[in-house]
Amino acid sequence: MKKLVLLSLSALFLLTVYSCKRRFDSDQTDAPTDVLAIPIAELNPPKDFNYETHKDLYVRVGVKNPLSPSTRYLIKIYTNVPTTGELVKEGQTSVSTYEYATYVRVPASQEFLWIEKMNPDGTSQFNKVQASTFASTLFDSGPNNVYTFYKSGSGMDCSSSCDKSYNNHTGDITVNGKGDVYCITGKYNGNITISGRNSVKICGNANISTLTLNDDCHAYILEGAQVTITNLVINNSKAEVENWSDSLVVVGSMKVGGKITNNGRMYASGDVTVNTDDEINNYDKFDISSSLTVNGKFKNYHLLTVGGSTTVNSDGDLNNYCYLSVGGAFTHNGDLYTSGLIAVKGAFTQNGSGDFELNDGAMLTCDDITINAKVEGKGKSTSIIKVANKTVINSNGEIKGKLDLCDDNGVETNNGSLSSGGQIACTGSLPTSTCNPVGFNVVVVKDNDGDGVPNSKDAYPNDADRAFNSYYPSGSTFANIAFEDLWPNTADYDFNDMVIAFNIQKVLNAEEKVVDMKIKVNVRCVGGSFDNGFGFRLDDLDPKTVSTVTGQMLTKNLVTLSANNTESGQDKAVIICFDSPEPTLHRAQGSFFNTIKANAHGTSDTILVTVNFGTPQNQSSVEIAKMNPFIFTNGRRGYEIHLGNFAPTSLADKALFGTGQDASNSLAGRYYKTASNLPWAILIDGTFDYPKEKSPINVAHRYFNQWALSGGKERTNWYQNLAQYRVEDDIFE
Repeated sequence: MKKLVLLSLSALFLLTVYSCKRRFDSDQTDAPTDVLAIPIAELNPPKDFNYETHKDLYVRVGVKNPLSPSTRYLIKIYTNVPTTGELVKEGQTSVSTYEYATYVRVPASQEFLWIEKMNPDGTSQFNKVQASTFASTLFDSGPNNVYTFYKSGSGMDCSSSCDKSYNNHTGDITVNGKGDVYCITGKYNGNITISGRNSVKICGNANISTLTLNDDCHAYILEGAQVTITNLVINNSKAEVENWSDSLVVVGSMKVGGKITNNGRMYASGDVTVNTDDEINNYDKFDISSSLTVNGKFKNYHLLTVGGSTTVNSDGDLNNYCYLSVGGAFTHNGDLYTSGLIAVKGAFTQNGSGDFELNDGAMLTCDDITINAKVEGKGKSTSIIKVANKTVINSNGEIKGKLDLCDDNGVETNNGSLSSGGQIACTGSLPTSTCNPVGFNVVVVKDNDGDGVPNSKDAYPNDADRAFNSYYPSGSTFANIAFEDLWPNTADYDFNDMVIAFNIQKVLNAEEKVVDMKIKVNVRCVGGSFDNGFGFRLDDLDPKTVSTVTGQMLTKNLVTLSANNTESGQDKAVIICFDSPEPTLHRAQGSFFNTIKANAHGTSDTILVTVNFGTPQNQSSVEIAKMNPFIFTNGRRGYEIHLGNFAPTSLADKALFGTGQDASNSLAGRYYKTASNLPWAILIDGTFDYPKEKSPINVAHRYFNQWALSGGKERTNWYQNLAQYRVEDDIFE
């Protein structure tokens, strides 16, 4: 509240217009050229614009191929990567549809959501999705798709560092220069031959009949490319194909005479052979429809699927660090190592003098097994071999170290040996994990409170009435609501008469209904002498739905409470957080609290108000859109100020509507707006650096006008601290 209230309204209006024009004319000469220099008193936004800085999204998350029909996955939705703590909402997938669907509110400028799927064993994957009106993502928990490998990216593109470029080209390309880089974009058809120390970068949709690599050369298939290669020929051990795309298809048989590094999704429809001294490194997903023969090196760090048989010959070396699925027989004559799961649907045969090492809780599953050499378990944890049908251990066969062989039918032939702790037993256990969704003798998941939500998913594992959390704006951030407090009259539009930061946590039960609401409230500034109270109305709820309210700070005897501590005399549930901010403020000096830059800055305490519902409520009844925050000014309970077009409470003085500059029309659902559609309160769905005393909001924040005049379609991030977005001298800090 400003002392300008003593002026006549006409003088006040002229002073405001003059002040704003002066500021735009003299102080913003360094502003970007697209700033709309219009005084706020002359601003006339569209009549249907309600100054919303948010957007409401419908989020749908599906899980394909759950581990079992009864498996439910915990889904968490974030406005930043999960490690930041900016959690918005969490809940479980349905056992009937394997989906989780909900609404979330995020800033209008939000580009992405991060959606995390928590597995029963505590591991997780997350997808980054566009924050569109209907945002959706699908996780695949089947053995072919369950794992997400997080790569940093190639760091390359086809718009820079190119000696020659082809766009929408048809015809053969031969690269014979000295260290040249050729870039291919758009659609391409033809043969590509690379020789010398040259490179080709592919960024488009390419249909390559034959890709030939000679000498020390490289072919880079970058993110977003879709490439089909009919014949892949690598003729030199120093030559390399490096894939970063999610769609590389090799149609014919592959005989790798160099190096292939897969960082994306790669599919081979024919046989794959790795020659001696050559190698394949798979860091993401590699599908081989037919057979795999390893004479060189093959390292699998993520998911490798072989539809047919797999053979590791005497010179071959296969290292599996995560998940290897083999659809046919597996014959091993060389070196074999696994620290994850090797799942063989056919027979596994261990031959020759090569080593087979299972490390630290690894696992091999197969239909039949024949052991003709040493199989050893190493590391701190016992590894498992699980046989479904027949086990034969011949005279040279040996089970050694921290290794259990389990055959439910019993070992049919055992002429080998057990040494250093190796045993035939089915008593051990392995938990499911990112690289082993099967597990062994998996321990039953604990649910301490018996609410049907396992402890690993339950935010309240010892409370049967509570399970999940939902936040606005997130678990670690605050929204801000800024008021002008002279309603029904207007003043300087610096929106710092009272700025309140708040965070809302909703506690949900196992059915994802709201049990509690916890509202953190912090008064950031008071730009005047009015002593204002703050509360909110739950527009969809009767006061009787509230069981108790705790944590309010009421010291002025301005508010009458019912037995449940909601405000009495109200048709909807109204919770008053405080009737004066003073008990929370630690003023440094003056009646203006944190609005005059020259004054020392004060601090304030945070109020925590908890609302408990006797009967858990549907989330739709207490969504942020149904919460109606307001202040009442200068000890006058009837002088309420709400966000634009939010209805007053039962105790508001309705006679004030249509007086001063207020142009409310209850029949049209229009409240707390001027005739030119200016509000008295603005909600910022995130951090807000408010203006200093007597600096209009559209002077301090240069793109406020463009945002308002566009009806909220442009410059949705107008309030953020970005280069040239604001006049620093007009921001209180």
